Formats: sequence, C-alpha cells, structure tokens
Amino acid sequence: MAFCMLKAPAGPRAERNLHQEAEDGPCATRGISREYRDPWVVLDMSEVLVIAKPPGWEVYDGNAERQLADYLVNLQRGRLPILTDLKHGCGFIHRLDVPSSGLVIAATTYHAWYDLQFQLVTGTLLREYLVLAHGFVYRDPNARWSTIAALLRWSDDAVAAAHGMGKPSETRLRVLGHVTDPSGRSFALLVIRIVTGRKHQIRSHLAWKGHATVTDGKYTGPQTLTEDLRLCARNFLHRCHLSLRRGTVCVEEHHVWQPLALDLVEALRELRPKDLAAQKAQETWCSSSEPAEFMCTEGP
Repeated sequence: MAFCMLKAPAGPRAERNLHQEAEDGPCATRGISREYRDPWVVLDMSEVLVIAKPPGWEVYDGNAERQLADYLVNLQRGRLPILTDLKHGCGFIHRLDVPSSGLVIAATTYHAWYDLQFQLVTGTLLREYLVLAHGFVYRDPNARWSTIAALLRWSDDAVAAAHGMGKPSETRLRVLGHVTDPSGRSFALLVIRIVTGRKHQIRSHLAWKGHATVTDGKYTGPQTLTEDLRLCARNFLHRCHLSLRRGTVCVEEHHVWQPLALDLVEALRELRPKDLAAQKAQETWCSSSEPAEFMCTEGP
C-alpha cells in the first residue's frame, strides 16, 4: 500500500468581490496564491498520473481558458494518441468542476485508461471530497455514512436538477461537525464520497437536500451568494483523497491525499465550531496533517 501527501501552498488572503468567481469562468482562481494557480503532478506511475487541479481550470472540453488537457500534453512525454482523443477524455478518467480544486487522474495509454475505468465502474477507485455546505445536516448516530440517491438531469444552461427523471446518481456523506460564521449562519463540514460521477453531482444533490455548497453561483440565490463571497471567494469543494490500484499479479493500492489550499483554510478558520467534533475537524483540516478517516477505504 502506497501513500502520497503534499502540502498546500502559501499565498495571500483571497480577495472577494466578483460573483463570477463562484461560477465556471476563468475568474475562479482570483485570490489563490501564485503557486496554486498552476497544476502539478502529485504521483507519477508512468502510465498513470495524479494531478492537482487548481480552481479555474477545466479538465477538458475547451469551455475555459485554462485546460488541464493542455497541461498534460505540455509535459512532453512523447506523441501519445490518447492525450488528444476526446472519446477517451484526453486521457482523463474523471472530471472536476471548474471552480473546484483537488486531485484528478489521467492515463497516458489506452490500457491504463480502460483499467482505471473498470475500477471506476466497479467502485474500487475511491474519490472523496471535503465540502462546506449550508445549514444543519442531520448526522445519523447509527450509521457512518448517509446516502443521497436521486436521478439527475441537465437543463440547457448546464444546471443539474434532481427530479423523477434522469440518470441514477448516488452520493454518500459523513458529517464532521457544524460551524457558524460571524453573522450567525450555520454550516456543515462534510466528507463526501461519490458512487457515481455525474456532472455537478455533489453540488446538485446537496442543493436538492437544501444544503447547497458554499459560494456556488449555479445552485444558490443571489443574496446567499453575496453573503458567501464574504467568507470564501470560490466554491468550497475540494477533492482531497483518491485511492486506486495498479498491477496485475502483485496489486498495489495507492492512496493520494491533498490538504486544503490556503484560501479554503483561511475561510474555515473564520468559522466558529458548535461542538467538540467540529473543533477537532477544523483543527485537523486547517493543518497539513492527514485526517485519519482517509487512511481507510472500507464501505459505508
């Protein structure tokens, strides 16, 4: 079993004055430190790369100025057909919304891509996120995880909606604690694990439950967004942990962990814990230490 950890870069306090920073546009990186504006390779296994995606970057599709697919090509690993093959995601196994940050997996060969896709559909490739959501989220004392299962469909303006029609989607969450901001608004600090990987799945599922993610210009109203921008300049959603397997005869499980970027750490520090569990979670996530829950890959 292999572990990889990297520290969040330092940088200035985020400036908060544009609603567009909460949307999917190129302004999403405003206020992020210079070091965190560019992607970097966290784990290099030759045919498989784990890349840290800063906010404001699109994985591929060409809808934003900064493309992670271009970064992958510019690594100059030779002429690799998969890197320009849109049918195979330009080598990427999954996406991450433009305003979000965190870990992304890419394959440089078709063999590795299909192997990782198999892990994705069979649930052996684990993806976990830290999310700050609005309101008081109920914590079941008898269950480690709670489940949101709702069909998702997409409208013409690329907003996902949970209704009685659409594709099956499943999100699992664990409540770490509850906090309040200086104005008294309540939030929940959540660890999210996705079973399916639909577009905007986490954001739309939480909004459907009445607990939209903080600073989400697509799934909250203008007044809420304005108040959120005083706390955090971009969507508080960070893919912090990935677990994948490599090898055929001798299978090795790799865990890759990325702490929060400084802008999210500073937003979290402005909040007041409502209980000891929230205080412990806040202290852990504001440090560079690895939370113990991400050393474990058991099911819910």
